[in-house]
Formats: sequence, structure tokens, C-alpha cells
Amino acid sequence: MIKESVIITPHTDKAYDSVDAFYSENDYDSYRDHFRTFLADKGVDIDDEAVYMTALVDGDSKVKITIAFADEAQLDECSESDDYFAMLAMEHTMPASEDTTTVHLF
Repeated sequence: MIKESVIITPHTDKAYDSVDAFYSENDYDSYRDHFRTFLADKGVDIDDEAVYMTALVDGDSKVKITIAFADEAQLDECSESDDYFAMLAMEHTMPASEDTTTVHLF
């Protein structure tokens, strides 16, 4: 498995009560839904916390997502494919930034 983690920074700097609140209060629900559907379509088991996990970080003001990809091919398909860029281009509110990190949730 290959782990990748990203920290999502919203446009508003504040603490959130939960991951769900982070997404809903920033109008990122559609973004999250598209991303989770995209990953599931690529074979990532988003319901298995040994494969996909999210948590509030940085004083509960950002969300970290860690994904364990089965292999390099799955990682590449999920991060460099035309489908990935099409998913990002869908009409939804995007976070201010998505920064990669080598510190994973699991």
C-alpha cells in the first residue's frame, strides 16, 4: 500500500465541531461527494478506515484526508488521470488549498 495525505484549508479560518461541519459550513459537500464517488469508482474502499480516513487538524480548522492506495497504478489513476482533472473541474466550491503531507492519520 502507498499512503497519501492531504490537508484541506478552507477560505474561512475558524474551528469546526466536526468533519461534516467543516464541509457543510464551507459549501464543500458537493466537492466531498464527487471526490468520494471518484475514489470509490477507482477501487478505493472509502468505508474502510484502514484505507480512507478524514479528521479535523490544526486546531480543528482544517481537514486531513489519508488514503492508502493498493499500488502505484491505483495512485497514478487517482491523481493523474483525465478523470481526476474532470472531477476537479466539476461545478462545486473548492477549498482554498489542498496541501500534501507525509504525516498520515493511520
